[in-house]
Amino acid sequence: MACALTGAGFDVWEALSVSEVLYLCEHHTIDLVVIAAGVEDPEMIALQMGRTTVQLNNNATAEDVLWELSQLLPAKKAASIQ
Repeated sequence: MACALTGAGFDVWEALSVSEVLYLCEHHTIDLVVIAAGVEDPEMIALQMGRTTVQLNNNATAEDVLWELSQLLPAKKAASIQ
């Protein structure tokens, strides 16, 4: 999915833990955080992020995510996604 988002013009960083996400958010301009399906307590993570989040379900496709992003993010040259 990261390749599809990058190909659509988004900057994408991947992280395996909440602490990695928080670090990236502190050091980069992150417009939105995508929480993968299967993550424990996604609602709590969304609260910890303090920014716009999208929580994926198990059957989410790159096209689904791109559509959601087009609805959430203002049009600009490139958005950053964590």
